[in-house]
Amino acid sequence: MPIYRILSEREGVQEKGRSYKDAVIDFMEATGYMEHREAEIHPSLDDIQFRHKGSGEWVIAEAKGSKLSPNDFRSELARYYLEYTHRPKEQRFDFFIFAEELGYPQLWSDLFEKSYTDNDKIEEFLSQLEKKLDDEKLSQKIADTYVEDFETFAIDTHVHEADYLELKTVAMELQESDRFNYEPYLHSFEPIKEQHDHATNLFHVTSFPDDLYIYDTAEGIAEARYYNYNNKHYPVVPEAGKLYTLVEKDRLPGSTRHYIGSDSPDVVDFKTWIGEEDSPERTNIVRELLLGVISVSAQKNDCIVERSRGRHIYPIYDKDRHHGKRTDTQNRWLAQELSDRSEIRHRAVDIRVEKYADDFYYVLTPTQEFTWDGEEKVTGERKSELQDKFSPNRFQGQNSKQLRQIRIWPKILMLTINTGLSQWIDGDQLPAIQKIEAEQVQGLTLGIRPPKDGDEQSRIIDGVIDE
Repeated sequence: MPIYRILSEREGVQEKGRSYKDAVIDFMEATGYMEHREAEIHPSLDDIQFRHKGSGEWVIAEAKGSKLSPNDFRSELARYYLEYTHRPKEQRFDFFIFAEELGYPQLWSDLFEKSYTDNDKIEEFLSQLEKKLDDEKLSQKIADTYVEDFETFAIDTHVHEADYLELKTVAMELQESDRFNYEPYLHSFEPIKEQHDHATNLFHVTSFPDDLYIYDTAEGIAEARYYNYNNKHYPVVPEAGKLYTLVEKDRLPGSTRHYIGSDSPDVVDFKTWIGEEDSPERTNIVRELLLGVISVSAQKNDCIVERSRGRHIYPIYDKDRHHGKRTDTQNRWLAQELSDRSEIRHRAVDIRVEKYADDFYYVLTPTQEFTWDGEEKVTGERKSELQDKFSPNRFQGQNSKQLRQIRIWPKILMLTINTGLSQWIDGDQLPAIQKIEAEQVQGLTLGIRPPKDGDEQSRIIDGVIDE
């Protein structure tokens, strides 16, 4: 077994828990593995299981975003060791350990480094395991094994020393390199027709602003001209001689007030007004107002907002100020320079508002954007090359990855990173707009589902290929 040290110039960032595990998953996926499931060996363990897309090789990984020595890891190591030895040889796995820093490095080498493995140290370590484990049954099982059993386990154990940023950087570089590119799944498959609960990219608008302001527009003003000024992202909608807004007149931009022809607005209860008429025109007005709220918040958080069917949003990147680095939030990168290239890769999101039954939902679809300097977009053939290079469809296990990316966007679109998911826009943070709340739909029950794990996916693919 080798000990891998994925080391670069450390930046002093200590990433813990879920974020470190996410970085391990990204690293493994970039090296050709597909996440299979979590926490299967024992309830006390936090393992992740992977299967190689090409060879089918199984890996069980443990992610520790901290300093770790073998002595700190006794109980977990004992359980993985026993699981390994008790399996038939054809069902054994490779064991990957990821730690931010290796404590007591000499003991790691004595136990696992192929060129240094010390039988006496292994025997001593097994003896210590037997004596110091709190679980008597576990201790007895260790006593029933042999040094040769641990040596075999050590051969299939791989220790990685790397922090969060190092794992994410290497994963990105591997994605760029095509070194582990493997694309055997070129077919579309039907979902499994079975009832299942799904996490979603839907955010249910549960609380609307109290007041809607309706103004008459000034005479001779064409709606098309309205969007030539600063108004195309603000929560203001011109429609049939009226201007609908969630913002009081004295807080509107001057370019908006230019279109108002009445001194006093009609002020109505927004939620009541929504329910009074079920028409496409009214639904479209609500959609644009809700999108305008998100647009203003995104711009306040240094994001670029583009109108499409809904809104396309991605963060600005100051290349001069952050050269060689990247913009981060909540332990995740938002924009970063590509290695050996001049372009910037941005996380992006497409947002639209949909009405289902009588309720409104924000729909978030994570995507990506590429720019030359942090703002000017890459276009044409070069954009196509980059989109293909970093296409998420090259990698399996996209459901969990998409969900992880969806979770960061409500935080980016809010004005304070500490605000809860339920409070996207708070009047205390952005006085020009009244408070609005949205909650992610976590348990959507459908009559279909994707494959539950790698085994089921492989059976479906093999069955179609055999046909």
